[in-house]
Amino acid sequence: MKFFGIIFLLLVNMVIAKPIRASEDIYSNIKYEAGKDYLVEQLGISEQKDHFGRDFFADPKDFKKILALVDPELATQGKWQSMGIQPWPNNPGNFLFIACENKANQDEQFFCSNPSQGKTIIALLKYNAKKEFTLAAKPWINHSVDKEDDSNDHNTAFLLRNGDSNEIIGRGRPTGFDFTPYRLSPKIPAFGLKYIVTHNQHPAKTIDEGVMLFAVINGHLRQVFNAPTYHLAYDAEIADDGSIHLHSISDEKIYQIIISSNSFYKGMYYVDWINKRAGALTANRYVWNGTEQYKAYISYGYDEKK
Repeated sequence: MKFFGIIFLLLVNMVIAKPIRASEDIYSNIKYEAGKDYLVEQLGISEQKDHFGRDFFADPKDFKKILALVDPELATQGKWQSMGIQPWPNNPGNFLFIACENKANQDEQFFCSNPSQGKTIIALLKYNAKKEFTLAAKPWINHSVDKEDDSNDHNTAFLLRNGDSNEIIGRGRPTGFDFTPYRLSPKIPAFGLKYIVTHNQHPAKTIDEGVMLFAVINGHLRQVFNAPTYHLAYDAEIADDGSIHLHSISDEKIYQIIISSNSFYKGMYYVDWINKRAGALTANRYVWNGTEQYKAYISYGYDEKK
């Protein structure tokens, strides 16, 4: 009986594993390293990598102590399965805390699988001489939004738009912090939060990444900018044996976010979103609105074929 039990488990694991079948040329054609991770996660080949510091504490219950710093009531309410802490590189003594509430059953494959199901919190922490965490600014708390209501411009968190047309792509889930050394001014550093939006239409499927930039403005941690940074379109199918066949990568675009360090507007640097391709470039320039976020200013570019 044990022999048959072992055989059964092996067969189950073979089905669950869902080996991917694709030519090396197709897979290696993905230029963006995170794009490969997104693809295998989306296809169910592997779980999401930890880019949030879920193992920062040996005892996960210690995260509730940080949650209590934000709001003591929150620590005793809701389902907070997704929490993590990461040190902020090049900013000694500063740490980033993220927590996601999920009112529905948590999808264990993804961290913060569906921000529309509850609150999302990001807090900037200081680690003091007493080896205790304290809040360095008033935290950012995003309240749940009906995921189907993608037209809700009053809440732009995780809402991704096409940088060229401004068309709404959808609302996504966070995938990791972006620690590119952004600076909005000589005295104001910023960090990014990456998130992705997926669509599974047949035959072409798409994965789009966006980045929200955060900075401390007048004592508040604020979302100050939001733009697309990556697009991947692919064709895949699940065979009868459970294996996944990746047929082609039909489109891949990598967009740049560049913050100028020599041009100011109302005391803050310009931010440029750039879509560069063979013989052409389109870009949007954003300027500080004077209070809490960046706003569109001008579009520019060139096309050598015209």
